[in-house]
Amino acid sequence: MPSGDPLQPAPLTAADAEQVEALLDDLYRSFCSTEGEEPDWELMRSVFVTDAQFVSETAAGESPEPQTVEAFIASWRDAIRSSTTPRPAHDEWITGTQTTKVGELIRVDVAFEARKSTDPVARKPGLDTLTLAKVDGAWRVLSFVVQYESKLPG
Repeated sequence: MPSGDPLQPAPLTAADAEQVEALLDDLYRSFCSTEGEEPDWELMRSVFVTDAQFVSETAAGESPEPQTVEAFIASWRDAIRSSTTPRPAHDEWITGTQTTKVGELIRVDVAFEARKSTDPVARKPGLDTLTLAKVDGAWRVLSFVVQYESKLPG
């Protein structure tokens, strides 16, 4: 194929790489919380486009159920607020990323780990797949698919 073909992966520019790194930092920081606190819902919203799709982890034998980010936030927030037990601290951190830019889209695969203060042992790792698009000059998340290794059969 000819050089510069929009269907061929292209390297990120330095500016794009910087923006994507900042977006990922904000996103994963938004999921974290101290004991008794909720995640930073507004920071979370800030990295997504309106009506972005979120697909939570899927256990063996289940079908994925996409939802808007607002529906995802509402369900998580409602579960926290209706719980009769105190909210444990929650941390998520990135252990590696791989990006692919094709045309005006970027796919980011994020290997991550998560831990609640009540976890007796480390959780198995997870892999998030994000599709980003540039909106008003800034990269934002169009779709977010998460899968924890622990949800897989066997």
